[in-house]
Amino acid sequence: MTPITAGIVGSFILLVLLFLGMPIAFVMMFVGFLGISYLASVHAALPVVAKTVYETAAYYPYTIIPLFILMGAFAGGAGITAKLYGSFDKWFRKLPGGLGIATIGACACFAALSGSSVAAAAAMGTIAIPEMRRFKYDPALAVGVVAAGGTLSFLIPPSLGFVVYGMLTEQSIGKLLVSGLLPGIVLSLAFVAVIIVKVKLNPNLAPATPGHVTWKEKFRALGGVWETMLVFVIVMGGIYLGFVNPTEAGAIGATALFIIVISKMKLT
Repeated sequence: MTPITAGIVGSFILLVLLFLGMPIAFVMMFVGFLGISYLASVHAALPVVAKTVYETAAYYPYTIIPLFILMGAFAGGAGITAKLYGSFDKWFRKLPGGLGIATIGACACFAALSGSSVAAAAAMGTIAIPEMRRFKYDPALAVGVVAAGGTLSFLIPPSLGFVVYGMLTEQSIGKLLVSGLLPGIVLSLAFVAVIIVKVKLNPNLAPATPGHVTWKEKFRALGGVWETMLVFVIVMGGIYLGFVNPTEAGAIGATALFIIVISKMKLT
């Protein structure tokens, strides 16, 4: 079998294993191992696989990924998600689609603690969707708002998407993270505008939320966002001012949220 034929066979095996549901990393490692074993020898393939696995796992910048995920886990464990939603609800309840706007605002703030869009949508979905359905919001609107809000985590730092892109293209991760802040805010405002216009055109999509919120209650509700703002300023301020690199900032953010969880006695 010529090297070209071996490559074609390897590509076919790769596609078959992917369709069978095998994880991509293991598929590529297995096919690569087979290819090197055939073209060289098994003794040559084993050290290559071992070295590649070790160097990839030990690559220091990759540490930032589990740290940002850990930040999101601690934020959820501390009950920050529910507090964010409650705070925005009190401020925007009387606007058209107020609960939807509150969901977008809470997603934007939660994005500052978790770089995962899936985690943000899952965390907010368990809180926002039942609340919107309780007030007779259209199911498609309720789910759509949460899905749209979850995508903000891809733009608003710390974003795992920017981290991976920076690693693959060898760009400054710190600059990429900072560059996503303004587009994330603009996209959040665009989502809010779409919700307001859509509900104005069809009020049945989001009936007005009953109840009156005083200014005292609104300002008191701002206490629900201080942890988020504190951690965000520490993490992004440290990166922007050059005091820490992104990996160190992730460790500091995770530590700060861990302390918050401990102080609330919610670590189980």
